[in-house]
Amino acid sequence: MGGGNCEEILEGAGADNVPTVPPTIARVYVVPNVHHADGSWSAGGQMVEMCGTDGNGARYRTQMLVFRDHRGELIAIEPIYWSGIRIIAGQQPPIAGAGHPAFEC
Repeated sequence: MGGGNCEEILEGAGADNVPTVPPTIARVYVVPNVHHADGSWSAGGQMVEMCGTDGNGARYRTQMLVFRDHRGELIAIEPIYWSGIRIIAGQQPPIAGAGHPAFEC
């Protein structure tokens, strides 16, 4: 389901640190595909922003880009939802108020 960095991200987040409660979905928005001048492209999809408490009681806020590949398979970048990863992809919706976090939980 995830990209090529899953094992590394799981190691960093802690396989023994899995939350006992599902995450709260704070926001979902569309990230468009982007074709670059050099001929490469960046996949878009649905950006899911979520938060919760990990297995050790620490708060996390994570972004996960979800899309279907050329075979129709569901892919999530990155599915280790308690990792606290931020994904830089396309334009994010505007956030009101300077100094606020990227999303509220």
